[in-house]
Amino acid sequence: MTNAEKAIETFDNGFNCAQAVISAYIERFKLNPDTALQITSGFGAGIAHMQETCGAVSGSIMLIGLYIAEKTTDISERKEKTQETASSFIQQFKERNGTLRCRELLNCDVNTEEGMYYYDVNELHDKVCMKCVKDAVEILDKIFKKNN
Repeated sequence: MTNAEKAIETFDNGFNCAQAVISAYIERFKLNPDTALQITSGFGAGIAHMQETCGAVSGSIMLIGLYIAEKTTDISERKEKTQETASSFIQQFKERNGTLRCRELLNCDVNTEEGMYYYDVNELHDKVCMKCVKDAVEILDKIFKKNN
């Protein structure tokens, strides 16, 4: 099973987009599954349902921090490399999706009855959110493979 498939399966099982992305790398980073899912539980729907930065992006940035920490123990270098790698990730995510803001990705406010109706009727869970999770994991896989 690919990392993207793992993430999609987690997302389909009711977890949020950040949790889905993190779940794909639990073994890779030797994370405690419960802790990883708990830490990312507030990042769904653009951080606490505020529809700001997509949770798939937030989860990815967390993983980039872990990845860079494997590469160097120097704090300054870690910070610089993490920012650089995160910027590259964000650029690639934006190229695929146009934005990283949840509200813009969905084109609705999921905190309203009308917005949730729009979300459901237009199958945005499958058409937009699932795509964002898949894109995030594919970009991460590419970054992690390239820099190994």
